[in-house]
Amino acid sequence: MSDTKLYSWFLGPKAENADLLERLVLEALRDCVFWRRNFHPEDDILITEKVRRRDEFQDSHALLQQEFAPSPEPKSPDLARKFFWLSSKSRKAHV
Repeated sequence: MSDTKLYSWFLGPKAENADLLERLVLEALRDCVFWRRNFHPEDDILITEKVRRRDEFQDSHALLQQEFAPSPEPKSPDLARKFFWLSSKSRKAHV
């Protein structure tokens, strides 16, 4: 594979492929959302409006938004580790 082809698969040192990768990630997320909403439609809703109104839910939601909010300063490397842990195969084995 040529370097040119290989470059198309990565973000790039200056995020040159950000637009493409952002669209692909959004498309993958939307597909996942569609799949989740249609998988076992007989299942009950777990995260109800009552749950969403609880203080601990709201506090946790605010923290998540804060951690992912755009910032002029670089994010902590711990954030990337947390994100990759949440999506890792080893974590899924524990759930």
